[in-house]
Amino acid sequence: MTSDVLVYGNSSPTEFTWIYDPNGCLTELTYESKSGLRTFRSLLYENGNLVQFRNTLFAYDDASLKNHPDAADVVWGYMSVMEKFDPFMYFPYLLGWYDRASVSLPTSITIPSGTGTVTLPLTYVFDQDGYVAEMKWSDGGDNKIMFTYR
Repeated sequence: MTSDVLVYGNSSPTEFTWIYDPNGCLTELTYESKSGLRTFRSLLYENGNLVQFRNTLFAYDDASLKNHPDAADVVWGYMSVMEKFDPFMYFPYLLGWYDRASVSLPTSITIPSGTGTVTLPLTYVFDQDGYVAEMKWSDGGDNKIMFTYR
């Protein structure tokens, strides 16, 4: 899939290519620059789960935590909130361009913090149909993303 995007500092749209692996997982966004093909964003999947985006790692340590097969990907939901100024993260989430949700639910996220990293455990609240209704974590304050299905 390709999309034209006006990139800051450019006077004309830049064509981005959205690259998917054979399983339908979005793995890379590339574009052609004056110096050649460049990777703009890359995502790493293992066993059907998104495990790395930029400096953020997602761990899947509880095999019983499965994402509802018809639900949105909570990892993409998290990334679209945390990367709110990056349309390349929230557009794919809102438009479903990531194509395939992670199979499992992450148990923790590891993010950069100062000169190191911090690992934050994730907890979930499920609705009566087995969909994730809330994903919660604490980094000194209580944070949550709420999901509504219609």
